[in-house]
Amino acid sequence: MRKKKFYIKAVYDHPDRVFPLHGDPDVFRGWIDRLRGPSPLVVEFGAGTGDFLISQTERFPDQFFLAVEVKPDRLYKGFKKAEALGLKNIAFLQADVRQMSAYRLPPVDIIYLLFSDPWPKDRHHLRRLSSEVFLPIYRSHLSDHGSLVLKTDSRPLFEYSLEMFGQHGWRIDASREDFQTPEDEQTAYEKKFRHQKKPIFYVKAFPPRRPG
Repeated sequence: MRKKKFYIKAVYDHPDRVFPLHGDPDVFRGWIDRLRGPSPLVVEFGAGTGDFLISQTERFPDQFFLAVEVKPDRLYKGFKKAEALGLKNIAFLQADVRQMSAYRLPPVDIIYLLFSDPWPKDRHHLRRLSSEVFLPIYRSHLSDHGSLVLKTDSRPLFEYSLEMFGQHGWRIDASREDFQTPEDEQTAYEKKFRHQKKPIFYVKAFPPRRPG
């Protein structure tokens, strides 16, 4: 409990780069706009310790990255990595994905869902981040040309996601099994799964067009 309290306090101690759980969503929009300026926005939901987005900041210095993670210990570790590297084009939001409807994000170019919990039991299917519960949230945040990228080691989640995208009018741009990612862009989970010789599944999808 003491360790958890430490991480919660640590998150609140860095308002310049970390927006805390239950922070005012109206304040958030001004906060993210000040940080990103005119840069296109890229978001990862369930970002963990931010390894993937941190790898992207140097490759794409003209983009701004937002790591969304509900667990304060993971969020703080990601923040500390970014701070140690002196990165200015990344910020961290402590939030559950289900809360994201309350936040007015600027139009997002790419949303990443990387190795999220597959929730394998049928009765838990609505908890999967590619379920019908979450697709409207992503649609509301993506720009007109924005896309969603999902990667997983779970074939059932991969197949379920393809089915959900199809049922809800999302266009599949690419889907592949055994997708290859440069090692320096891999999340901790991806490195673990590749070491175990598991195939990696990849989907890129575009949301349905807005009416009018």
